[in-house]
Amino acid sequence: MRTRKWLAAAFLLPLALGGCAVPGLGPDHTVTPSSPGSFLPPPNAPSANPATPAEQQPTNPQTTASQATDPQGSGALAKATFGAGTPTSADVLVLSLKRRGKLLDLVLSITPHSEKGETYISVEEFTGAGPTAITLVDSVNLKRYLVVRDSQDQPLQPAYWILKMEEAAIRTYTFPAPEGDVTSLDVSIGGWPPFRDVPVTS
Repeated sequence: MRTRKWLAAAFLLPLALGGCAVPGLGPDHTVTPSSPGSFLPPPNAPSANPATPAEQQPTNPQTTASQATDPQGSGALAKATFGAGTPTSADVLVLSLKRRGKLLDLVLSITPHSEKGETYISVEEFTGAGPTAITLVDSVNLKRYLVVRDSQDQPLQPAYWILKMEEAAIRTYTFPAPEGDVTSLDVSIGGWPPFRDVPVTS
């Protein structure tokens, strides 16, 4: 289980060998992060702009990463703190990446924290928005997987909504399953560096 602290339709898209590559930064890479604005809706209010493209999310987060066991014993496959060291952060855990026939379910736990007295925040603050906000990447076969869409062209994922501070929100995203010999994938969330080599289970 990986612990990281980070500062501050079914579609299957091939990745070119040059230029686009797999998203994310190496563990020793440091750049200046963008500062996404916070969103403070009243209780039970939805996020304001679910159509914001993922490309508008911050793409240069400052990063420090390390590997360790999960101190809370959650059994998560991977864990990171998005926005560590800033007034607004979130603990993001990959709980499972599991095949279900021709589909693959990604289950995340997101627990936001605030030092500014906020009660609620948009989930988009940490995940991005739009059809490519959360993707899976097969870095061996150079393929990227997008969230599956149903017959009404709706993505099989939770609505973009609000999170309550200090409470874990469990969210499931459904993707097309990769080939049977694929045993791990990178999980890319918004503009944050991805979780690398998350194991795929059956």
